[in-house]
Amino acid sequence: MHNRRGFESILTAEIARQRRHGGALSLAVLDLDRFKELNDRRGHDAGDQALRLLGDVLRKGTRASDSPARIGGDEFVIVMPKTPAADCALLCCNLSTAIVEGMALAGFSVTASIGFASFEQAPDSISAALRRADHAMYGVKACRGSRA
Repeated sequence: MHNRRGFESILTAEIARQRRHGGALSLAVLDLDRFKELNDRRGHDAGDQALRLLGDVLRKGTRASDSPARIGGDEFVIVMPKTPAADCALLCCNLSTAIVEGMALAGFSVTASIGFASFEQAPDSISAALRRADHAMYGVKACRGSRA
């Protein structure tokens, strides 16, 4: 899975591609809910196991053209080229379900808040795209009353 530097490189290339060829581009931001609680109660080994499980779900639940990346502790992104909002919403919904099911099977009460932004016109910058998707993720987290 890519790290933040890899994510920034991929998103830069996709923004350039979108400027040249048009089409949709979507970016999802995912944050694990109750991850700190898992680490505090069950230890960092359990937290590491939850992160590996999430990585598996993201690899299996995204398309070959998508690029998932871990950009911070329990924060992940997915760059989805040529993906309009409706398709992105469905993918995020499916991922959310798979995460809940996978975590429950592992005995973790961890869920994920996933927000996304879709762009019909190329975003001005990586930070503008990330800010918009991050804002959507925090909106989901607020609606669910999720704890970080």
